[in-house]
Amino acid sequence: MDVPSNAFIALEDFKSVNEFVAHLKALQNDTERYLKHFEWTKTYTKRRFGYDYSPICKICEYATKQFEENSKNIVDLNKFWNDKDCNKFNVEKFLKDQ
Repeated sequence: MDVPSNAFIALEDFKSVNEFVAHLKALQNDTERYLKHFEWTKTYTKRRFGYDYSPICKICEYATKQFEENSKNIVDLNKFWNDKDCNKFNVEKFLKDQ
């Protein structure tokens, strides 16, 4: 697997836990060095593949996102229903989908 060397900090790369902690503390105080650990995100795509990953979930997320981008929020449901906006909206949507 081709993982960029700066994508993570591996404990086994250090001689001791104290050396590892010292490295993390040094990064905390050196913004430039810290940000270098995120440069790989400019050329690589992050994907989640773990015990909780499901291709079906990704399909659902994609489908949901498509609907959310074109959704209409109804702030006052009573007003929406009583002013006949509900029926108007459904007719317009129906005609648009035809």
